[in-house]
Amino acid sequence: FFLPLVAWSPGGSPSYRQTVAVSAMRGAAVVAGIRRGSRSFCMQRQKAWMAAMEQAAVRRAATQRALKEPTKENPAKANGTPPGEATGAANSEPSTTAAKPAMVARINKERLKALLNAQITEKALQEPTPFTLRQILKSSKDPDSLFHLIHRELPIRFALRIKWVENINGWEQNKYLTNIHRVYTQSFRDLGMSQFVKTDYRKVLGTIKRRHSFVVTNLVAGVRLAKEEGFSEEMANQFLDRFFTCRIGTEMLSSQYLALARPGQNDGIIARECIPMDVIASAAEDAIHICKRAKGGAPPVDIINVGPEHLPFIPQYLHYIMFEILKNSLRAVYDHTQRQGGKPEWGKDDNAPVTVTISGDENSLAIRLSDRGGGIPEQHMDRLFSYLFTTADAVDPDSNQAEESPMAGFGCGLPLSRAYAKYLGGNLFLESCYGYGTDVYLYLNRTGTATEKVPKGFNLRHETSISPWDDV
Repeated sequence: FFLPLVAWSPGGSPSYRQTVAVSAMRGAAVVAGIRRGSRSFCMQRQKAWMAAMEQAAVRRAATQRALKEPTKENPAKANGTPPGEATGAANSEPSTTAAKPAMVARINKERLKALLNAQITEKALQEPTPFTLRQILKSSKDPDSLFHLIHRELPIRFALRIKWVENINGWEQNKYLTNIHRVYTQSFRDLGMSQFVKTDYRKVLGTIKRRHSFVVTNLVAGVRLAKEEGFSEEMANQFLDRFFTCRIGTEMLSSQYLALARPGQNDGIIARECIPMDVIASAAEDAIHICKRAKGGAPPVDIINVGPEHLPFIPQYLHYIMFEILKNSLRAVYDHTQRQGGKPEWGKDDNAPVTVTISGDENSLAIRLSDRGGGIPEQHMDRLFSYLFTTADAVDPDSNQAEESPMAGFGCGLPLSRAYAKYLGGNLFLESCYGYGTDVYLYLNRTGTATEKVPKGFNLRHETSISPWDDV
C-alpha cells in the first residue's frame, strides 16, 4: 500500500501506467494541498488528476507508436510479431539480436519523497481503531486476526506521530525531533515494504522496536529544546501525553504479536493469572538496586497484600509503573534522612519508611504506596505530572548517564506511569503531607474491558499549530 511500482514494459496494461502517473501527481498534490488548506487541496488534486490523465495519454500514444515502427534491430515489430520469432523464409534462422530492455519510468528522489509524504498524510487522516485488553487476549487463539490488525494500525499510528512532530514550529532545526521524525518515517516505509509476508514482518517489527528504544528520552529532550523556542509547557505536556498514549498502543500490539510467534507463548505478553504481589516485589528489588547504586544505600520496602491473588494483566506494565514510583520514594526517603543529619535507622514491618498495600475487588485493583520522605513542597504539586519537571538531577540524553536509570532526570517517570495506568483503564493520584511523606494511589481495571483511548486522525485545521488538540 506504499510506493507504487515504477517499472513497466511496453506490453503492460495502459491503465496500470496511468495509475503510476496518477499516483505520482496525487502525491505532490496531497502535500501541496495540506499546506494551503482543504479548499485549495481539493482544487489542486483535481488539477493534478487532469494533468496526470493527459500525461498518461501522451505516454500511451508514444508507446504504441514505438511498438508499430520497424527498427533495424528487429524488423518483426512492423507486423507485431514478438522479437526473436520466425516470420517466414526471410527469418528462417533464429535471431541473434537481443530484445530491447523494458522501458522504465524513472522518478527522482524529490518525487519519491513527495510520494512517501502523501502516503503518510493519507494514513494520518484515518482514525486508529481502539481495542480492549480482553480482545488482545483472545487474539492468542487467532494470530491471523492480530496480524491483520497490526498491519492496518501501525502505519496509521506511525503516520499520526510523524505529522504531530511536523506541527511543532522549528522542528527541522531541532536535532532530537528530526531524529524522531527520521526514525518513524523509516519505520513507516519498512512496514510498507514488508507487504504480507509474515516471517519478514516479524523481522521488521523486531528491527522497529530496537530502532525506537530511545524514542522517549529523545522526544522529551526535543520538546524541552522546543520549549526554549516558545513551545509552552502546557502544549508540551498535551503533545507528549498524546504521543506516548499512541505509542503504548503500538508497543503492546507489536510486543503481543512477537511474543505469540515464540514457541511456548500461548498468551503473549498478557498473563491470565498475573500475581500483583510477585510483580511489585520484583519492581521493589530493582528500585532498591538502582537506589543503592546511585546513593550508596536504600531503605527497605514492606509489601502488604490484602487484595486479589491474581488477575489477567500485563506484568511488564505493572512492573514499570511500580518501579518508577518506588524509585522516587526510595530517593526521597534517603535524601530526607540525610538532610536530618542522622544516620539512617530503617527498620522493617511497622517502622518501614516505604510501604506498599495491595487491595481491590472483582472489578479493580488498588495499590497504595506510602513513604516518609518528607513530602513535596506545595509549589511543586501542580507540576508533578509535567513531563518537563523533575526533582532529580538533570540528565543529558546524549550521555551514558541516561542509560543507568530509565528516564531518571527527565521527568518522565510519574506522568508516563499515569499514561500507562489510564491506557489500561485506571488512574494514578498523589497526595503529599509536606514535612512528613507522600501517598501514591494506583487504580487498575481487572476485567480487561476498558476500551483503549486513542487519538483522533490528523486534522487539516491544525496544520499550522499544535493547539487546540482534541482530547485523547
